Amino acid sequence: MLWGVAIAVLLVGHHAAAANSCFPAFFEVDVKDGLKVQADCGFHVRALNRMATELSRAAKDAKLSRAQIVSLARAANVILSVVVQAQSDDTSIATAFADTLEEQCEFERAEPIYRALLSRYQVLAQEKPAAYQPQRAHTQQKLGNLYVGLQRPKEAEIAYLRALEIDWALARQDPVVYGPAVAETFDSLGVLYRDTQRLQDATDAYRESLDIDRALADRDPTTYKPDIATTLNDLGILYDAHSARAMLRRRIARR
Repeated sequence: MLWGVAIAVLLVGHHAAAANSCFPAFFEVDVKDGLKVQADCGFHVRALNRMATELSRAAKDAKLSRAQIVSLARAANVILSVVVQAQSDDTSIATAFADTLEEQCEFERAEPIYRALLSRYQVLAQEKPAAYQPQRAHTQQKLGNLYVGLQRPKEAEIAYLRALEIDWALARQDPVVYGPAVAETFDSLGVLYRDTQRLQDATDAYRESLDIDRALADRDPTTYKPDIATTLNDLGILYDAHSARAMLRRRIARR
């Protein structure tokens, strides 16, 4: 319910809030008749009022007590402030909040914040690509991990592939700095494909990661040899799965 607030924020103007550090908010004391807008900070007033109405209706349907409605208003205000900050140049607070939610497996709550961050990075990258293209890729990687947690493999694959596209372009310019990100994304794809029984795709992804880690290990063996060992182990598990599947097929064919 609350995360509709975050999504709605992305659909209305935020420039005034970003300029003066003002955050839209609902009253946290006067909740007798439901939620009411306390400050709009340049946002579309009708949109905020509509959110207040929808939250109030949901609270009434759920028969929330006054104390629970106060908690609802406070939670909504936290979400509004975090998503607004995600739309500003300083995204550190929003990023930390989303990362914490993901670590706590609250994936549905983290998703709109990551999407808000991604939207902001796309805008900033047009002016400063060197600074914000890596942030775009990293956020896509996080979204991929999030969709894995939500058991939405198709969306996870899309997010990983988008991260990979950005990281590949960066790695062509500086393989030492951005090569590890490419290897990490291939590893993530390998895990995703393995868990969805796309064993050949998983093998290909792990091999790509292995090639990159070996190249990086030529420069820094201490850092990257453990990664090579991990990927070789993952490939070994996949080969066992391939062998088991082939054996099963042969047994079925003999019947």
